[in-house]
Amino acid sequence: DLAKKVKFVQRSRKFLTPTFVSALFRSRADKEWTLSSIYRDYNALMIRQGKASMSWEPFHDFLARSQFKDFIRGIAQPISALSLELCAGRTKELIAVLKEKLNIRDVIIQDGCVVPIENNGLRKVFKGLRGSAAKIHMSLSLLHLAPLNSVVTSGTASETANLPLELAFAVLFLCDAGYEDQKLFHAIDENKGFFIIKVNADCMYKVLWQCEINHDGTVSRAVEPTDDDCNPIGVSSKCNKDKRCRDIIAVTSNGQKIRIARIYNPSTQSYVNFATNIPPEVMDIFQIAELYRAR
Repeated sequence: DLAKKVKFVQRSRKFLTPTFVSALFRSRADKEWTLSSIYRDYNALMIRQGKASMSWEPFHDFLARSQFKDFIRGIAQPISALSLELCAGRTKELIAVLKEKLNIRDVIIQDGCVVPIENNGLRKVFKGLRGSAAKIHMSLSLLHLAPLNSVVTSGTASETANLPLELAFAVLFLCDAGYEDQKLFHAIDENKGFFIIKVNADCMYKVLWQCEINHDGTVSRAVEPTDDDCNPIGVSSKCNKDKRCRDIIAVTSNGQKIRIARIYNPSTQSYVNFATNIPPEVMDIFQIAELYRAR
């Protein structure tokens, strides 16, 4: 109705606007938003519904591209509201499961955002900061879908130094690679908290034990934590670059034992490593990766 009201869809005979909107957001999910990509998705959806596809000329003629912005503006608010409602529902379900599995009281997403403040009018907003950028550190509660803590620092300030450890008791922290810090691992552990933190792809923490994991989460086989010459190996040593996923118990340079979920992504032909203190009997490495991705 909105597409017709703002005159984005000029004619609708044989043109199914609901299918077009579905195609529109399907293309956007793949970060490819051209009329030709929407046209391909539209016809794919039509065929899936058992209906005739449409040739390019009438498809193109049914749309007034100049009105596209008005259509997007009009649909943004209800779509955002619906998305937030669905997200809130799924988040509550996730929190309930994690509370039962880990005996935690909340899940906290921690992140930092660098804001350039040189010559763009923001210097007055971020008073007293030196340098060309400011950094906003924020802790977001998934239980309440609200910020718990926010700190503004200079752009060069440490992210780990601004993680609020006073909130760590019985929570799960989800953090990106900027929070890889051995002292932080230990501090969260000491506070009876849990963490999933993305670590460097070339991480070389010493491997104490490891096993290959099948994609259904079952253990394939235990793998020796040494190379062919019986020398100790690191998480990302050459012998661990065989396109297999691994569940690893490693030790950091300060002597702390830590679990590493090492995931191979065949689409990018690369590895991602996640440090965690969640026991293997509670979550397998793919659940660890999915939980991090859900950030």
